[in-house]
Amino acid sequence: MDILSTLRRDVQWLFAVIGVMGVVAAIYHTYGVQYTLYMLVGLGVAVHFLFQFRISQGIDRGFKEMKEEFEKLKSNPKNPSSSNPHQKENNEEKTTGIGALAGMVVGGIIGLPFGAAGVLIGGVLGGIIGDLLEAESIGEKKKRKEKPK
Repeated sequence: MDILSTLRRDVQWLFAVIGVMGVVAAIYHTYGVQYTLYMLVGLGVAVHFLFQFRISQGIDRGFKEMKEEFEKLKSNPKNPSSSNPHQKENNEEKTTGIGALAGMVVGGIIGLPFGAAGVLIGGVLGGIIGDLLEAESIGEKKKRKEKPK
């Protein structure tokens, strides 16, 4: 990993932490301690799922490598059960989760005037939209890299 991508990742995490701190401070200032505790529990659950996502990415990578090895075995001409060796590759974009986290924070802030249900629904929708936007951004970066100059 080069220095610029490491710096970009660290800055994204810094913005995410600052955003979460701002949300917690706004909820504490507006609603008091009870809602702040709810928010911290929600953030704990979100962090748990983020770590689970990171672990699942490593597992997915292992399964992808196993699948590639099986495809090599299947494409071997000496293998009588070999099928089409030129199958389509899976172009699914892997995201870091920063887009989802930022989307949850923004969606939760937007849903704040509508109470707890608004925060919950806004956070979920914001997380989905943030993850989709991040995946689209990653796809565009890949296309730019693949495009000849």
